[in-house]
Amino acid sequence: MNRPRSSVRRIVVGWVTLVLLVASFASCEPAPAPKCPCTLFTADQAPVTADSGDAEAAEVGVRFTSDVAGYISGVRFYKSAANTGTHVGNLWTTDGVLLGSATFTAETVSGWQQVDFGEPVPIAAGGTYIASYHTDSGHFAADPGFFATPYDHAPLHAPADGDVGNGVYHTGPTGFPGSSYRSMNYWVDPVLVTTATDTVAPRVVAQTPAPGATNVPADTTIVAHFSEPVDPASVTIALTDAHDATVAGTLTYDARSETATFAPAGPLDDGTHHVTVAGVHDLSGNALAAPVTWAFTVGTPQCPCSLWSPDTTPTTPDAGGTNSAEVGTRFHSDVPGYVTGVRFYKSAANTGTHVGHIWTSGGTLLGSVTFTDETASGWQTATFANPVAVAAGTTYVVSYYAPMGHYSADNGYFAQRGVDNRPLHANQDCCGSSNGVYHD
Repeated sequence: MNRPRSSVRRIVVGWVTLVLLVASFASCEPAPAPKCPCTLFTADQAPVTADSGDAEAAEVGVRFTSDVAGYISGVRFYKSAANTGTHVGNLWTTDGVLLGSATFTAETVSGWQQVDFGEPVPIAAGGTYIASYHTDSGHFAADPGFFATPYDHAPLHAPADGDVGNGVYHTGPTGFPGSSYRSMNYWVDPVLVTTATDTVAPRVVAQTPAPGATNVPADTTIVAHFSEPVDPASVTIALTDAHDATVAGTLTYDARSETATFAPAGPLDDGTHHVTVAGVHDLSGNALAAPVTWAFTVGTPQCPCSLWSPDTTPTTPDAGGTNSAEVGTRFHSDVPGYVTGVRFYKSAANTGTHVGHIWTSGGTLLGSVTFTDETASGWQTATFANPVAVAAGTTYVVSYYAPMGHYSADNGYFAQRGVDNRPLHANQDCCGSSNGVYHD
């Protein structure tokens, strides 16, 4: 796509981990409601570069907000003649939850194309969403610098490409477009309507702590993310502890993110806790099909500990590049302890001698070890001759050297979130602190 082509520079996660021991009013008249359908771009607008020339499969999109609550009825994109094959339009939350999807049909050879969702998707006023489409053949439109400044076509707005990227993309199969490059406009457009017959029941699409989570901190909060705006007065979240006693706390609802948060009144006791979300209905009166329940366990983590479990594997175990590189992960620990070794995920073509390292965030080498007795592929582990002491809350880098390339690399992995496997944490790649680090 239109971004750096070096396979190393596209690293976001090198799959390297470690082992740790232990209201004002301007007028008296209300503003008139917008007459929709509404889009960001008009029918007579067109890209400067309708065909980027990039033949790689990709998901490309735009981050947007709306001044008014309404429904996204579908997605539009500008097509070049070479952008052939099947196209799928998608609508996402900013944290990667897919809200709607539809396949384009009866396309013209080029120009604006539109698809409607089977059911319009409700959105909240002021909430941020991403509209995108996937192309198997590439050749998408791409105008660099377009989102260097905000773009406004009320009631829809596309923010500038700043702390949160705009002109977003994901390479390969359909997936959440969490990366951005050169403030690119890929000419993707949501279609907003302000009225719709809503018969779709809300769903809980994400939970925190995750179902089955262990080693959860005692000061955790419970979060339920809904698939659409809901009536705050209808939301109930009940939490019980390991003795089936009800836990007191405070429930809040954020309309912009469509999330309900339950904050316990005090630290949670060790043991398994159960959560029930019930009574929820959306703004059209559609009710949650059934209560949503899950459990998590609070307790002190038992180490050895790693960021990733042995059964976690990369989506792309072999990035394909043959250049040598040092690839790694930035991390910190909730507790002081000792890093006893380094792990990395190996592809069959990732041959040669591998050397693991741990560094301070400023680049001072704290430990080094050569991998021996490797298997042909999968997780490999090497143990330092002397465990390396690490302080709680301090950032370090764990890495390994791949002399023949072919390291694992999942593009966009750290774009929207970090990794939390208490007591270890790998930060999100943002806000002045990068992750998925490398040296070539």
